[in-house]
Amino acid sequence: MARVIGVPDALRGEAIHAFVIPADGITGSEELRRQLQTHVKGRLAFYQYPRQIIFLDQMPTITTGKILRRELRALATTSHDES
Repeated sequence: MARVIGVPDALRGEAIHAFVIPADGITGSEELRRQLQTHVKGRLAFYQYPRQIIFLDQMPTITTGKILRRELRALATTSHDES
């Protein structure tokens, strides 16, 4: 499962951040991150690939299953500040 959002970026105006729940038996790693970015670059324009990929155990959702984008934006901002 994956979700992609745009977050403010000083250089580009908005940067693409992806949140991925790896399939069972697969762990998020730098190698997987590079593979996902390369895959997206091969299918979309080079500038449309996610600059940041964050691996999660589960997506933040409400009881109906809707994904909370504000929670993902907060995670993206937090992880960007730590970089």
